[in-house]
Amino acid sequence: MSKPNSSRTPTAAHTTNVAQRLNLILLGPPGAGKGTQARAIAAHLGLHHLATGELFRQHMRRRTPLGAQARDYYDRGAYVPDNLVVAMVREELAALDPESGLVLDGFPRTVAQAEALEQILRERRQRVDAVIELASDTEEIVRRAQGRRVCPQGHTYHTVNNPPRAAGRCDVDDLPLQQRVDDRPETVRTRIETYRTETQPLIAFYGERGLLRSVDGARPIEKVTERIQAVLDGIGVC
Repeated sequence: MSKPNSSRTPTAAHTTNVAQRLNLILLGPPGAGKGTQARAIAAHLGLHHLATGELFRQHMRRRTPLGAQARDYYDRGAYVPDNLVVAMVREELAALDPESGLVLDGFPRTVAQAEALEQILRERRQRVDAVIELASDTEEIVRRAQGRRVCPQGHTYHTVNNPPRAAGRCDVDDLPLQQRVDDRPETVRTRIETYRTETQPLIAFYGERGLLRSVDGARPIEKVTERIQAVLDGIGVC
């Protein structure tokens, strides 16, 4: 990705430092590929990947008070209330270097969360730089979710797109792979409907701020990654 035009040619170190302060948001229905793309962008730009789904699971595994409150909502495929999500994200960001940039995956999901994020970033003397919406068809998302498998340590596979070397076993720690409750078809459809009801207002929220760009999330993974990188380059944020 290139830097915006300027009167001076930036050094490689300067370019890296600027990229590391970027704050990017990925929007899209559950299963649209936000996690896969967020990891790719974070690795490419040296950003911290904050995935609220994994954050919830960490809290639930550790049986923290926030995790205990979130579990009932999470297992039903319902959204965790704004106050719990914001509390988890605020706690996570408080532990980061204030100069660290972010790729936010699964947060914010409501306008109230977006407003809370603006406040948190102001406290870090940062802002949201770009919002990428991954658009995808419901049945394609259900198909993808049905093939997803995870190990207890959070390593993720797909029975078709990214199978483990040994069927049903994690490549990293040889633990058995499982299908998450929230990847079952009925739960996926519930979560997509909830997304459309509660998260779609974010499209207008960020569109009004001139931050929103839409990318076809149904294309092959590497093509989606290339398109996101081209979008970010085109709007001059890296």
